[in-house]
Amino acid sequence: MLKLAVVALLVLVLAIVMTMTGRGGGNFYVVTFVLAGVPMHEAATTGQVVLFTTALAAMFVFQKHKTVLLPLALFVGGMTAATAFAGGYFAYLFTGLTLKIVFSLLLVLAGFLMLLPIKEGTAKPDRGGGYWRLKASNSVYYINLWVTVPAVLATGFCAGMVGVSGGSFLVPMMVLGCHVPMRIAVGTASIMVAATAFSGFLGHAPRDPHIVQ
Repeated sequence: MLKLAVVALLVLVLAIVMTMTGRGGGNFYVVTFVLAGVPMHEAATTGQVVLFTTALAAMFVFQKHKTVLLPLALFVGGMTAATAFAGGYFAYLFTGLTLKIVFSLLLVLAGFLMLLPIKEGTAKPDRGGGYWRLKASNSVYYINLWVTVPAVLATGFCAGMVGVSGGSFLVPMMVLGCHVPMRIAVGTASIMVAATAFSGFLGHAPRDPHIVQ
């Protein structure tokens, strides 16, 4: 019971901190569950459930404060949801050790992205296609699809596989690749995190013996 209480407290604190920064926190949840003795596959599935519930709550808060760019959230969230389902479903083709290696590589990459200097501001492409002109309220954003689509598809698959949200990648991507202000990126990421977590869980569910039983 003491271990369960400690884990619950850690998850609560992590959920508050991660939601404030637009990062789902799945990497921390999974580590917490693994350190508590939960096998990697089950830790990934459990992490998806926690991610979905926290992201869902955050989504309503950010929407109330008008910091959600809904068209971008639906576009990116739809792609991450599809690939997260595939990642969760095919995760059981890999051993727990392999998933831990993938998880570790994602942590290193996420840490690198967090160290990048992020400059906010809009950018208009000089020439060429591959850009989506997104107008919202009084602002116009130019979404670089050449960067956004591959990054989102890869993020969704890997996130669904190991039980994280991909928020550590999606927020910098929206700021750097889509030139979305940080506060909008954080709010918009809440919908993406919820979609990724729910789809990842659905992908894991048919293969997880604890859920099937």
